[in-house]
Amino acid sequence: SRKHESNDALIGQLELMMEKVVKMEKTVAQLKFFDKVSVSNLSEKRIGEILNRIGVKQTTIAKEDFEKFYYIQYPSFEWGVEAEAQQMEEVVRWFNDALKLPRGFNVWDIHTDVYHQREIKSANVILTGGSEIAIGPRRTYCIWIEARKSMARCIKAQAIGELLLLDNNSALNPLVVLTDCNDFWDIFFIKKRNDENHIVRCTMDRSLALAVIKQFVIEEGNRLGKWIGDKTICVSGDVIEPLRRKAKIFY
Repeated sequence: SRKHESNDALIGQLELMMEKVVKMEKTVAQLKFFDKVSVSNLSEKRIGEILNRIGVKQTTIAKEDFEKFYYIQYPSFEWGVEAEAQQMEEVVRWFNDALKLPRGFNVWDIHTDVYHQREIKSANVILTGGSEIAIGPRRTYCIWIEARKSMARCIKAQAIGELLLLDNNSALNPLVVLTDCNDFWDIFFIKKRNDENHIVRCTMDRSLALAVIKQFVIEEGNRLGKWIGDKTICVSGDVIEPLRRKAKIFY
């Protein structure tokens, strides 16, 4: 009858409306559940939870694993009394002078570029932030450096957070460095081993750290050159074990 047909149509409309409401509620819940966190505010517990969700392990290695490198002897950077941000230009110059990178490699100030993001759905988090100094071929990020971090101010969670951001914002393999540009140097990079991603950490002295940074960026520059068809290959040292199988994180 017409009455039954009218009721069936009404029920159908109500069911359709309810489906739309449920979808909207799920969308709103997901938006609310995503927590936007600056990497500078990450705790050890939180970064551990994030790494666990994406199946990434943490590994610490000794500086002796890099002993085959040709060390770069260079005086430490002398910090002035000015605010850290006001000395970034001098820090950039110091790294340029210390590393003596081949033509086409850049060191530049990124301390105001703090808008990088990485959404990690499995951990319901959006990481945000940036770093202070960048190094890379053709102004393509592959190394980020926090340039005024003492051992007392070293925050491992922040370094790992920056590594995840850099990994997401560059096609190249990432390396993050925490340093005071003097005697404290902590490096972090990603390595693939037995189909598992590991975030590798190593504390070392200035001369070794500068050598590792130079080796890393030249290797990545050669990779980038191959991708874009540039036949120029910059000479670097032999790739030794700690930097073999360096990787990016896909999940």
